[in-house]
Amino acid sequence: MVIVVLSGIVGQAVHAFALRALNDQRRRFQQDGLSDSDIDSRLHGMASQEEAFRIWQAIHTPMTLMFLAPTVLHVAGMLFFAGFL
Repeated sequence: MVIVVLSGIVGQAVHAFALRALNDQRRRFQQDGLSDSDIDSRLHGMASQEEAFRIWQAIHTPMTLMFLAPTVLHVAGMLFFAGFL
């Protein structure tokens, strides 16, 4: 569970950084006067890394949900048996 949490935190930070870098690079290319097709071809590598993140996210999200249900049950059980519910 710790690995899933840590990978989620690191993944979100890396994703935010990658999107910011991709958008900044796109703006620079637009300011330089490149056409949209030239910009897309130059940013293809960065965009494919973004696609790799989407694959990671498709794996990470179900794992997070898989841990969420037992965690909620655990907390509810703890509260019940401690006399708070």
